[in-house]
Amino acid sequence: MPSCRDAVVKRLRTRVGGRARPTLEFSLDRIEIERYHRDMLQLALDETNRQYREWCNEQDQHRAREQAARENHSKRVEDVSKKITFD
Repeated sequence: MPSCRDAVVKRLRTRVGGRARPTLEFSLDRIEIERYHRDMLQLALDETNRQYREWCNEQDQHRAREQAARENHSKRVEDVSKKITFD
């Protein structure tokens, strides 16, 4: 198993008609891997933060609508209760 500082090499070989096809070689060194993962993690973090901000805004709007509905209900109950007389 290659260590982190060794190059990661992936080889794909296929045989067609008993002949070997050219080898496809993909190689990344440790720095390239770290940079790639850092960039991917940063993208994931940015997207997660965007979604979290969106969710927080939705929650704030929901709470504001609920508060307005409660206040409206209380005002209507108070208005109706002022009209009731006990003579």
